Amino acid sequence: MKRISLYIEHGVGNGVGGAELMMARLASAWSRDHDVELVHHRPPLTHERLSAFLTDDLSRVRIRCVPRDDEPPASPEPFGRLRRARNWHRDLSAGRDVFVACTHWAPPFNHARCGVLLVLFPFYVRPQDAAGMRALPWWKRARHRGYYDLEWWLRMRSYPRRVAISQYTRAWTAARWHIDSTVIAPPVDIGFPILEKRRQILCVGRYSTQAHTKKQLELALTFRRLVDEGLTGWRFVCAGGLNTRAENHAYFEHVRQSLDGYPADVL
Repeated sequence: MKRISLYIEHGVGNGVGGAELMMARLASAWSRDHDVELVHHRPPLTHERLSAFLTDDLSRVRIRCVPRDDEPPASPEPFGRLRRARNWHRDLSAGRDVFVACTHWAPPFNHARCGVLLVLFPFYVRPQDAAGMRALPWWKRARHRGYYDLEWWLRMRSYPRRVAISQYTRAWTAARWHIDSTVIAPPVDIGFPILEKRRQILCVGRYSTQAHTKKQLELALTFRRLVDEGLTGWRFVCAGGLNTRAENHAYFEHVRQSLDGYPADVL
């Protein structure tokens, strides 16, 4: 029996999206034969919250919420900075046989016997590639690049297995993070009845005003413009999850109101 931790990176509120469902499904499957925990930083993400979106059995899966500390700031003393970076959230993976980090951002160093990096999309911009770096004198750029290249190499070396969820993600991960990965598509439900096709445009995604937005308002306004220009016989359906943040509820209402009087459903 292996001791496995599945890590869902930091987020906001109790939102349940593709990453949470994918990791919960994996945890459910592995928990039949192994000691499995889901680790995250969001107190509202509980058994009950996840189970509301799943048919998978999570009864054998522990869910552990770890308070999230900010990643250590830059330091003029490189060995101290590296030590703090390596110890950042060590307790997520220490003492485990396998640690799977599901992420868009820079993952913590892995301290388990085997680390698996699961990249959804590489949003994280490495410090040496940031726009502000170009304004520094050449010798500072060289110093910073030397340090951050070393830290990144050590961070990635702690994850000998790298996985991307699509060829698109794999290409961007190679371009932005300079690592190769194996493509493994996430699990999907296929037990749906076959129905007659309808002239319907379906948008599915959480309603969010954060950086990870699904662009529902842009899609709604585009559909409205198409109808105004003469499109007929089509219906637009926009469906997705909604967490407890007031600004996300306001965004949902904005999307809904933008389609008042049009052949559309906002759910």
